[in-house]
Amino acid sequence: MAKSCTKAYCLSCRKKTAMRKPKLVKMKKGQRLAGSCKKCSTKTSLIVGKNHRLVTKKPREKSKAKSREKDEGNSQASSEESQEG
Repeated sequence: MAKSCTKAYCLSCRKKTAMRKPKLVKMKKGQRLAGSCKKCSTKTSLIVGKNHRLVTKKPREKSKAKSREKDEGNSQASSEESQEG
């Protein structure tokens, strides 16, 4: 099952909680996300813009340490070449 990262305000819990099974619903002047609270199962909704895309999975972030190691390796190789010539 895909994890949802969309949060909406729950009136029963009185705080922002994650939505269970969010769906895009078209209204007259825009769109809203309709779903239910993961904690108490109360219906929740969130008004979003017309260009909103429903994201079901978080994108994977690249590790900064790996990209730094690659950059350092490239800079060391280029400095060695410049010293030889």
